[in-house]
Amino acid sequence: MPNVSILVTACNAGRTIVAALESAFAQTYSDFEVIVVDDASSDDTAQRVSDYGDRVVYLFQPNSGPWRARNEAIRHARGRFVAFLDADDVWFPSKLQRQVAYLEQHRSAAAVHTSAIVSAMPTTAMRENADRLPLDVASRPPARIFCDLFHGDVAIDTATVLARLDALVDAGGFDADGEQHMEECGLWLRVAARFAIGHLEVPLVVHRPKSRSSAGDETFATHERIIQRHAATCAVACTHHLHDAAACARRRRHRLYVALGRERFWSGHLAAARAALREAIRTRPSVAVPYVYHGASLLGSRVLGPVIRVRQRLRSNATEGAERAPVFDPSDLLNGTSYRQTRRAIVRSIHAADNVLSRLGRADARVLFEAASPMSLAVFGPVLERLRHDERIEFWFMTSDDAWDGERIFRPAGVNDRIVTPDAARWMKFDAYVNTDFWNTTWLPRRPRRVHMFHGVAGKYGLDAPIQLAPTIASFDRLLFPNRDRLRRYAEAGLIDADGPQAALVGYPKVDCLVDGSLDRRAIERSLGIDPSIPTVLYAPTWSPYSSLHSVGVDVIRGLSRLGINVLVKLHDRSYDPGERASGGVDWRATLERLSRLGNVHVAGGSDASPYLFVSDALVTDHSSVGFEFMLLDRPVIVIDCPRLIEKARVNPDKVNELRGAAAVARTADEVAALVRRELDDPTRLSSRRRKTAEQLFYGAGRATGRAVQCIYDLLALPAPMTGPEPERRPAPQSTDIRSVFIS
Repeated sequence: MPNVSILVTACNAGRTIVAALESAFAQTYSDFEVIVVDDASSDDTAQRVSDYGDRVVYLFQPNSGPWRARNEAIRHARGRFVAFLDADDVWFPSKLQRQVAYLEQHRSAAAVHTSAIVSAMPTTAMRENADRLPLDVASRPPARIFCDLFHGDVAIDTATVLARLDALVDAGGFDADGEQHMEECGLWLRVAARFAIGHLEVPLVVHRPKSRSSAGDETFATHERIIQRHAATCAVACTHHLHDAAACARRRRHRLYVALGRERFWSGHLAAARAALREAIRTRPSVAVPYVYHGASLLGSRVLGPVIRVRQRLRSNATEGAERAPVFDPSDLLNGTSYRQTRRAIVRSIHAADNVLSRLGRADARVLFEAASPMSLAVFGPVLERLRHDERIEFWFMTSDDAWDGERIFRPAGVNDRIVTPDAARWMKFDAYVNTDFWNTTWLPRRPRRVHMFHGVAGKYGLDAPIQLAPTIASFDRLLFPNRDRLRRYAEAGLIDADGPQAALVGYPKVDCLVDGSLDRRAIERSLGIDPSIPTVLYAPTWSPYSSLHSVGVDVIRGLSRLGINVLVKLHDRSYDPGERASGGVDWRATLERLSRLGNVHVAGGSDASPYLFVSDALVTDHSSVGFEFMLLDRPVIVIDCPRLIEKARVNPDKVNELRGAAAVARTADEVAALVRRELDDPTRLSSRRRKTAEQLFYGAGRATGRAVQCIYDLLALPAPMTGPEPERRPAPQSTDIRSVFIS
């Protein structure tokens, strides 16, 4: 039997769980087992865990919450001791060795917990601090800490604990009643009432920062229930108020309601603050603090409102300033001078003041979306659609590409106001800026939080690791990666720290609609005027004078039309640009207009390919992101071989092989028609390869939009709205949903 059971609970932890497990297997103490309980993950958590084979016991449960998952792990634990490893944390290598030695030395202790470091880059933080940890820590004997724990003077971080399994079982495990803090605190209060608990004053765990909670009052209500449930234990376990449980409970409740009153006061909820403060005064009338806050609250929101907003913004800026403050190297004679440091401090102060003053009298947040072309709108459209229901956010729009003006891009999508030019935007204050094209990005001097959403996964133009764009990439606070492969390539190229907050693995929101059930095939077919009783094949070449469109495009369309099927033709926006670099100097609108007279050829005029992919039974392309996107539907793909396109577009060879490995490859227009017929007759021929490729290139498809939206809320320091029913989605052309404008 192992001496220690390491219990890992995970829910959609595909990005972080590898680092967590690696830190477990790097322990200097080796007598352990690892049990992972997956709480209904919908991402690639299971795949990441499976890579460890029989080194890990993997259990899957329906979504029940982390504490039920931990109880399940406890039931399967075989060790004498158990340790709790969160799937987004890492351990220092000596953690288990130090804690096991402590519990072996102090047999009366039921558990020992440690300090922790909070870092957005836990692996980096662990590496940088590993040599700074003291080899020997003064070992204080375990103590009975129920009273300190009950009153909040001591907190036990479950992720730092090593505990005796029999003590946890004796205490009944975690309270799996749906309230996170109550479940955690309740267990340690029951353990502390029975046993002594030790503490090592050395950080042995690194946490990632947790998302801000939007349910403050619920947290305080949970504390009230903890008091009610455990107050009676004070009569036998609380060393400060032994045999006087009522006095102990009054003291704890007073402290709780003072904290609740202050929280409500500084949140601007003055009437609710007074109610909490009156309760604090009732429980301990001799304490002055609640009287002061209660009196101040009577001044009203008209007087206190500006003060409260300034304080909130200053607190937000303090955190933001700490994140952005540069670290000076003493050997850097240029940036390390007093002059440079002073100038940077002054600039930071100016921006902090700008952040505070600009928020007075307007919405909580102002977000600018930049589109290089209508395709950009298709990329960030799902995120915008989800955010636009939040009345706290004010939306602005801009384009910086000379070939397109903002009104041509945004007005067809129902955006009729707050469209600005880059020159005007540079002098406006935005809290966040969303961009989809590194080559068309605008620098805004008033420092918004910058977000980049990638506009494809095909690996063209060096986008899989564009080292030449390093300064531009470094300017973004978040890069929303569509897949793990691209994130890895950026890290290996030195463009990002894979463990840092800049790199966010979210997936590709643009394709969520292909798998989430929001599209209506029959409605789209009606809007396009195509016959639903026969197969539909989509021809969607990329933009370039070297694409298949210029070499064999017209012949491909004519050949497909002779098959007696619906032929959809969808060109990239830039194929309609008159310039030689984009369209090759050909007027493709006029050309396609003539071809559409064949009867069964339909020209798709929208920018978002997703509705057209959804209604198609097969796809013909050359090398385009839509070739990979179509694989989410697991339908046949035919690739036209264009060697010059691969060369001129600098396509990543790995992406060329991935696309062709899951598709049929044609070299002439006649071969295209023959392969389309063959693939329609046997649509499952390459099914397993398509599914595998789609899984690798689109992280957690169907839920990427939610992850991207949460990233933006985190950057704005706004709590996300409580989850509710999503707005109705209407794929017909008459809809006002942003996506619908691309169908017609």
